[in-house]
Amino acid sequence: METVVSYNATTFYDRDRTLQGVFAAARDVTERKRLDQALQDKNVELERAKIAAETANLAKSDFLSSMSHELRTPLSAILGFAQLMESDSPPPTPSRRPGLTKFSTQDGIYCG
Repeated sequence: METVVSYNATTFYDRDRTLQGVFAAARDVTERKRLDQALQDKNVELERAKIAAETANLAKSDFLSSMSHELRTPLSAILGFAQLMESDSPPPTPSRRPGLTKFSTQDGIYCG
């Protein structure tokens, strides 16, 4: 296993600005580097999961908008027909009947 080391060094001088030496320090940062790599790997994994979730969400939205349109049109007709059935309006006059489609022969309810 490779050991990763961080080095720091600085020079020091006396009052006359004469170089006296160098302070140097070394620190084992192997564990920190390992954790940084693990964090980076997790971030990549999370980004991929986020992209997959966004793609699925778009597919769901497309499906729902398509289904909404496909269902809304016939449901509007059904709701309109139900409202017609509940209304107290009289049946259409004989002169208006040819342009209407008869939905129920039993009740004589028409919808155009």
